[in-house]
Amino acid sequence: MHFINGRRRPDGGDVQVTEGQVVRMHIVNKTGEWHTMHIHGHEFTVLAVDGRPIQGSPIHLDTIPVGPNQVWDVAFLADNPGLWMFHCHVLLHARMGMSAMIVYRGIQTPYNMGSRSGQRPGVGAVVGMATLADV
Repeated sequence: MHFINGRRRPDGGDVQVTEGQVVRMHIVNKTGEWHTMHIHGHEFTVLAVDGRPIQGSPIHLDTIPVGPNQVWDVAFLADNPGLWMFHCHVLLHARMGMSAMIVYRGIQTPYNMGSRSGQRPGVGAVVGMATLADV
């Protein structure tokens, strides 16, 4: 299966943030596949790729192409309160559970998410894990 923080959606992997917080993510692709990681409602600032800091002008993206066995360090400013998806844009991977929510503290929804909604993510073979850390 495809994971974020060792858990597949809808059973975890969410990132709790506070408005105004600078959120750093360390994204590790431990698979032989590409993962185009996409964040809704925000933009990443790319800090480093494979441990090499970005040189020159800042790079701001809402989708980053994380290659096989690659590591990206990114950050975003939590300045758009709500409940926002963070997922692999290879939709088969997202369906297999490689998605999470960016959840602002104090924000709630009356709607069911995950298996309680009646939607069932697809199931696939275990191939590895992408890891992100709120540093």
